[in-house]
Amino acid sequence: VFASKFIVFGMSDNSLMAINASDGQPAWAAPIKVFDGFLGKLAAHQSNVFYFTNSYEMVSVSATTQKVNWKQRFSVLGPDTEVLNLSDNLFVNTGTYIVGMSTLNGRKVFEANANEALAFAPAANGESVLGVSLDGKVHLFGPNGRPLVRKDIDLGSQPATSPSVIGK
Repeated sequence: VFASKFIVFGMSDNSLMAINASDGQPAWAAPIKVFDGFLGKLAAHQSNVFYFTNSYEMVSVSATTQKVNWKQRFSVLGPDTEVLNLSDNLFVNTGTYIVGMSTLNGRKVFEANANEALAFAPAANGESVLGVSLDGKVHLFGPNGRPLVRKDIDLGSQPATSPSVIGK
């Protein structure tokens, strides 16, 4: 992922490394070891990198200082879990919930229950966040986590990819 002036990536030995985007040279003297291993995909916001561990912990690391900013534990995460970053907010599917979090401190902004297992990563814009269930139903929530529609939208098919939001 791009994190400010760095390209940060996970390596097969369960470590995190950064290179300078300008010249491809190592930006860190040594990789950061992720003892519990990676789960899902990396994400970034400004110079911070976010990743999940196999012990269901989300970690924010500064690519500039290599120091952990914060950690947040989850009780349920899927093997393909992915964090979605939108401005200063992060969105994560965890079981039947979409959780909105602050990029700055990892604190929960909201928790919205779709009441069915969610697939892939959520999608969001400045006005809404949505998740798609394994059964193909779209669950649409406002920025505060409250439902925006009375009845979920049935796609008539199971999802094959992560949802995407176009426009506002």
